Amino acid sequence: MLAVGSLPGFDPTTAGAGLKDATRIAAGEENLWVGILLANAPHVIAGLRAAEEQTAQLRKALEAGDAEKVRQLLAEARVLRQSLDRQV
Repeated sequence: MLAVGSLPGFDPTTAGAGLKDATRIAAGEENLWVGILLANAPHVIAGLRAAEEQTAQLRKALEAGDAEKVRQLLAEARVLRQSLDRQV
């Protein structure tokens, strides 16, 4: 939420459902999340590192105009996300 909010021209009144869904945790009580994050710090840190690496890959592909790499990353993400829907 902080990254989106820091963008020039960000207007919360025009935020759509996707942004609201993706940033739901940011609406929670911060004291609760401090405890959760610190109690799970090794896993959170690993997740943040992975997110940084994946974000860098996407940024580099976009900067290079590499449509095939962007397509590949999106396809991999779609397949993995769809696997969540198949869980019982």
